[in-house]
Amino acid sequence: MKKINKKSLLSVFVLLLFTTLFSQESLTKFNTSWTSVLPGSALCEPENTSYGFCLATDARNIMGYSSTGTLLWEKNIGRVRNLSLTALKGDFILLHDKDKNIIRLFNPSGSEIWSKPLDFNVSSKPLEGRDGRFFINGEKTVVCFGINGIQRWKLETEYQKDLPMQELPDGSIVVFLNDEGGKTRGLRISPFGEELENITFTGVIKTAYTCKDGILLTFTDGSAGLFALKDGLAESQWVANVQSGNSIFAVNRDKTEYRLLALSKAGITVYKLRSSDGFVEESKTVNEIDGTALIKAELSDSGLFLADSNKALLIDYEYKELWYAVMPVNLRNNTINQFTYLHNDYLVFCSKNWTMDAYHTNDSKSVLKSIHSDYSSFAPIDLVEINYYTQAGFFNALKDPSITSKIKEGNFGKKESQWLAQTLSLARLYFMDATTSNFGTHTEKSVFETDSAGFETVLIQLALLCTDQTQAAAASIISESTSKLYCRTLLANITGYDPDGKLLDAIERNVSRSGSSDSVYLNTVCDAVYSICLFMGRPAYNKKGKDILKTFMGAGYSFKTRSYARDTLKKIMALEL
Repeated sequence: MKKINKKSLLSVFVLLLFTTLFSQESLTKFNTSWTSVLPGSALCEPENTSYGFCLATDARNIMGYSSTGTLLWEKNIGRVRNLSLTALKGDFILLHDKDKNIIRLFNPSGSEIWSKPLDFNVSSKPLEGRDGRFFINGEKTVVCFGINGIQRWKLETEYQKDLPMQELPDGSIVVFLNDEGGKTRGLRISPFGEELENITFTGVIKTAYTCKDGILLTFTDGSAGLFALKDGLAESQWVANVQSGNSIFAVNRDKTEYRLLALSKAGITVYKLRSSDGFVEESKTVNEIDGTALIKAELSDSGLFLADSNKALLIDYEYKELWYAVMPVNLRNNTINQFTYLHNDYLVFCSKNWTMDAYHTNDSKSVLKSIHSDYSSFAPIDLVEINYYTQAGFFNALKDPSITSKIKEGNFGKKESQWLAQTLSLARLYFMDATTSNFGTHTEKSVFETDSAGFETVLIQLALLCTDQTQAAAASIISESTSKLYCRTLLANITGYDPDGKLLDAIERNVSRSGSSDSVYLNTVCDAVYSICLFMGRPAYNKKGKDILKTFMGAGYSFKTRSYARDTLKKIMALEL
């Protein structure tokens, strides 16, 4: 039998000890991925964005940072002490000043676009909609705002439970009402403010989360399940076949992945559930984290991040440990007042001494999956109902100028679904007519030719409704129509909201065939380009806008047009300062 060398055994022991210590590194100021100094103390948890995160400090500013710690922008917001931040689609930031009870919308570069007072106390984080709108709820109130700041509807409810609103797959939202008879109740509301159905759940709901399949729920009796739609009505889809006790769900940012977490003092059991019936496909117990003291659980593209005040770890979707560390001492002695976990796996701490420390837990590229969703089930486009040659159907009613006034005033409620469906339908019909030489078999003229004033009114409404779909429809017309009247109407009335850049692309195409003699029309183009750059607040939009305006600097354009374009160009350049 071969004798074991004591020196070799000692070496192996030291190596194992070193490996263990190394794999359980302590997060200190000496091993940060990056460090930055803030102008003040963070007032709330930093909010994830596509570029990194944004935060607000007591130095009266709001700032945007890349995930690698680069300060991208900084703007003054005045004296605000008690606030919350919500990142909306396209990196718009909604700030709620809780002391003044005002909401303020900031574009992706931190410029304030509008502010609105609220007449009720907000009870949970705003819920982002699918077309630029968002929803806010209070004790007995739910309101919906458009991205342009118009309050679209307001609904009074019974007393609500202290739970955030959630969204079902068709775009309807569920507001949770106070428990009654040992069961939580809910109210399902359309995105246009129409009450759809009253709901009674099977027990008392503890937590709720939106996912692609419906609403994930945990109950006080330890059960967990999925609430979804069937035949147009909301009902329980399944209950997980585990008694998870104290549990929560972790859902990734595009809502396509989720895990059930059963929390206990001994650790956290992670369950992967089959989306069709809640059957447990996989499970893994993580013993390193105290489930009863969990302070952060995030599902990223890399995997599941878990942390208590002592330790943090990241495991991938195969339950392999990617990163493990001891949390900073400053977190336990309460000198860290805010921290967050970014989508691309940076752990960021904000300390009361104004320092910000970040640690990269895994090398990965976070990519938000593009999932097409809208409200077409509530506002379907109808290309058959209207006979647009004889002005039958809804055209005569829709061209009523009073509708334009109602849209501007707001609080139009469920009427919006009808207006939205009809304006989009007419816009689509006109686009087909304008781009197809042999569209239809009629020889008589369409209403787009015989009633230009009426269709102009409809186009104003289309622009003022300001959703993702109306902006895309406006872009299609501006891109292809040869009617300067209709294009000018849209250009003069669109809000600068251009979520996917289609409007700027359409304007560029329109300019190429507009000629150089109509200075009034070209000035309208300049104003529209500036409004988009101002509203969207992104360098790529500013560059595109400047390129369009430089077209008007050519010798073929009048002095008046060149001067107006030059002044507009200066205004866009000022936005970048």
